[in-house]
Amino acid sequence: MRRRPTKRQIAGSMCILAAVAAAGYWWSPHVWWAYIVARNHVTIPSVPVAELKAPGKTEGWYDCRIGPLSLKLPPELIEKADSSTAKSTIEFKGRDVELSIHIPYKVPETSRDSLALIASELKLSPTRLIAESYRASTDDFRWTMSHRALRRHQILLSLVGLFPHGMATSVETQFGASLEGILVIDDRTMAAFQWRSTSGIAAGALTCTGPTNELDLGMVRDICHSLSCDETRLGPEYSKKDLMEMLDTMEAVRK
Repeated sequence: MRRRPTKRQIAGSMCILAAVAAAGYWWSPHVWWAYIVARNHVTIPSVPVAELKAPGKTEGWYDCRIGPLSLKLPPELIEKADSSTAKSTIEFKGRDVELSIHIPYKVPETSRDSLALIASELKLSPTRLIAESYRASTDDFRWTMSHRALRRHQILLSLVGLFPHGMATSVETQFGASLEGILVIDDRTMAAFQWRSTSGIAAGALTCTGPTNELDLGMVRDICHSLSCDETRLGPEYSKKDLMEMLDTMEAVRK
């Protein structure tokens, strides 16, 4: 004859079921994430991130103003380079280095981009979010992560499509009072500096490439460090004619 369970046995069974349910709730996101990563054979390495330290070797350089931008440029990009315009950019092509400068325009307040929205969720600025995404790796996953930590981990790795880790050998950051930037270095022949004003009104980029030799990264860092933006001079999105006028009226004074 089958014995009826005692109250103690019933209570014990209910505790076990509650524990299983709680574990299922707690680890189900971890299990799902681990399954997605394993199923798609995803391996994302971290990229070294450090502070951008400019050598300050700008003696004899030109102080330049191009539209709303001010920056220092070496003589080879002012005296001997070919200059031209492309879509939203002004380009200088020297023998050893080519520089492309995206000229920023005033971003309407209503057009807040998705990157800024994601950054606000993690309580970061967009530039700091990009830096953290380069630091992130699939090896960071832990079963002991809180749901909040797991969500942060997932967000950072999801940005790899926008900021590919495989194309960067190192990343350097610059955080100033009015401008934040991130320099992504790719195999010493190309480097891209993306920046945003801390007000969120302006954003831009500049790209340096070495057509024949390795880049002088010290020179690249000095150019990036010298960059500033006068937000009072920002206008609506520029036409090719506007960019040509900026290039023709560029101020360049050698120091």
